[in-house]
Order: sequence, then C-alpha cells, then structure tokens
Amino acid sequence: MRDRASVKTIATIEKLAGGNGRDFSTLSMPFILQSLSLEHDRVFEQYMPRPYAGDVVLFRASKQLQGIEADPISLGWKKVLSGRFETSEVRGHQQSILREPNVSELAEALTERLQALSGDRS
Repeated sequence: MRDRASVKTIATIEKLAGGNGRDFSTLSMPFILQSLSLEHDRVFEQYMPRPYAGDVVLFRASKQLQGIEADPISLGWKKVLSGRFETSEVRGHQQSILREPNVSELAEALTERLQALSGDRS
C-alpha cells in the first residue's frame, strides 16, 4: 500500500502529464522532475502557515543558503509562533543535514530533547 505522499505525488505527475489516465511511465525523468518543481513552486506560493501557540525547537543547519530573506535564526518561523521558541544548530547545510555525519548529530540533539521532555535521562 502506498503512503499518502506517494499517492499525491503520482496524482500530481498524472495531472501534469495531461490527466485522463495517461501512462506517465513513458515520460522522461527530467520532464517529471521539472514538472514537480513547478508544482512545488506553485504550492509554495499559496502556502500560508497558521499561528501556532505550542513550544517549538527548530533544528537548523549551521550553514544557510545565501539570499535567505527571513530572519537567519528562526528562518521566518518566529512570526507565526507564540509559544517558547528555541533553536538547535546542527553541522552542515540544508542539503546535507540528513546525511552522515550530520544526521547522527541531529539524532543525538533530537534524542536529548525528547528525553528531557519525558524526564528520562538514561
């Protein structure tokens, strides 16, 4: 069984391929990736985050891309948050934070936060 994200991705590709049950398996990978990129940009422009009153820890990469328009610490999230806000910096940049050795550092920081919440210091 496919997860919800996979089903939505397939539906998006089918829509971009012209719909009507067209077999998109014959489409080139560059066409599919470009189409998904355009759809991502369209959805991103429409996205409006809702206010959130809970506590947040932002795990952010230590190296940020040039030209970020948002606050370099909160990356723009602080304006929709009203609860306690903390950041936890992890080595790397946005494209490498989920690769070794950075992902191990992220996992350790996340584990520490979760243990602190549960009161378990083992």
